[in-house]
Amino acid sequence: PPRSTLFPYTTLFRSVFGGATAIHAAIGHLTEAAPVPSSVAPRGWITKEIDEWVRTMLEKDPEKRPKNAGALLEALETMGRSAVAKKESKISDADLDKRIEALVADPSDEDAAVALEAAVEEGADAARIGEAFSMAADGIEVGDDKAQRETKKSLLFRAARLFEYQAKNLEKAEQMYVWLVDLDPAHDIALTALEDVRKQLGKYEELIEMLLTRTEKSESSSERSRAYAEIGRLYASELDDAEQAIVAYTQAFCEDPSQTSSADEIERLAGSSAERWNDVLATSAQTVTSDVPQEIKNPLLTRMGRWYTDKLSRPDLALPCYQTVIASDPANDAALDGMTQIYRKAQQWPELVMVLARRADGAVTPARARDLRAEAAEILEMQLSDTGRARDLYEQVLAQDPGHEKASEALARIYERTGDFAGFVKLLERRAEALRGEERLKVLCRIADVYEDHLKDEAEAVRRLDVVLSEDPKNLDALRSLDRLYSKMGLFQDLLENLHGQLALAATPRQKITLWERIAGIHDEEFLNHQKAAEAWEQ
Repeated sequence: PPRSTLFPYTTLFRSVFGGATAIHAAIGHLTEAAPVPSSVAPRGWITKEIDEWVRTMLEKDPEKRPKNAGALLEALETMGRSAVAKKESKISDADLDKRIEALVADPSDEDAAVALEAAVEEGADAARIGEAFSMAADGIEVGDDKAQRETKKSLLFRAARLFEYQAKNLEKAEQMYVWLVDLDPAHDIALTALEDVRKQLGKYEELIEMLLTRTEKSESSSERSRAYAEIGRLYASELDDAEQAIVAYTQAFCEDPSQTSSADEIERLAGSSAERWNDVLATSAQTVTSDVPQEIKNPLLTRMGRWYTDKLSRPDLALPCYQTVIASDPANDAALDGMTQIYRKAQQWPELVMVLARRADGAVTPARARDLRAEAAEILEMQLSDTGRARDLYEQVLAQDPGHEKASEALARIYERTGDFAGFVKLLERRAEALRGEERLKVLCRIADVYEDHLKDEAEAVRRLDVVLSEDPKNLDALRSLDRLYSKMGLFQDLLENLHGQLALAATPRQKITLWERIAGIHDEEFLNHQKAAEAWEQ
């Protein structure tokens, strides 16, 4: 790639190792000369060779950058060869002693520190060099001198890295990091490194103490939650102490109930132990009665309600949890759902109807609201025998969604049971408007049946069936219904046309014979047309 293409890759390198945010980096591209990585990274992390390589790559003038990827790789290989050459050249004891003496004489001499650290690549014993850095740091009296403090931190950090990565002496590395943290308790890199070393050493008790200290100092509930969760993991996985793990995970969940992984671990570890669940819920109860924000209190109360119901079979204790949530958040669906389950199991039907109606009012989608109202109406109808209120709710649902199957079927049942067939017809008409195809035609036929059987309006029944045949001339249900109506009404000419229509659709010889016999009888008895009757008989 050309020089212009290489520039973004180096800016990414700089942001990762130099600590720049994306915004700072974007502004810096236009207005600033790029600082070298070592100026913002911890002292000793970045070599002068890398500084120079990054500076060249970030030149504003493309002509001063490597001309292409090949030149970039060559520069990297040059740095690599330099490092290998240093490693292959064996440093003498005398030269090493001089470098150690130079650093001890002036611990603030950065060049002396770099030269001594580089001796590892020249074959010197990493442990001895680490001890030298430790000794140099030990000779610095910090007091109120910030520069001295930074120098001592840098030396301790170099010593810790040498013991951890080169000398592979984790105990010594731990000691260096401990001194560094004592010097600067807010040194995040040192704290993280110390945690990692103690994990490798299996010093879980000390690690737990560190995490507890973090929870005491942190002002962020989410950060405290993560620390407690890590303590829980250590107790569960490394120390095989389920009791303490549950305590830690409970604290983690109380700090930040949105971290459901802690709740999942509590459920796994507590299992079916009533004693453990009582302890978990006692701690949770203390939290919700303390001065914590509502956004923490409500999800905690909701989970407590679920635990009381599912783990301890105590819906009487679960219900107040849900009610407390509803008092501050009337539309909280999780709490309302918990109350729904309790009332349904206890067959407290009036309370259940009330909760379902409240859930419907706060439902996220109109479809969900309609389903909840239909459920409330069903309880009113079936459990409380309150047909009037049930009917009102069903009608409200169907006014919004004429195709709602559950409400439609239930309201049809009520109309038929109460003899309100005019209302039943209106319901079926709304349903037909919402349907298409075969389903719509079935509903139209049902409307005709209601007119015939209940409203005693045979003419209107015929008209409704004619609508069906206009949409589907081969609809057998409509043809057979009209067959019956024409016979009752004495409309024999219409009946003959209908029977011929059915003949065209007859599937078996038996069906055709029956239809021809009926046609012959009508010609013979009603129209006294013996010739046409004979022709029909011949068929």
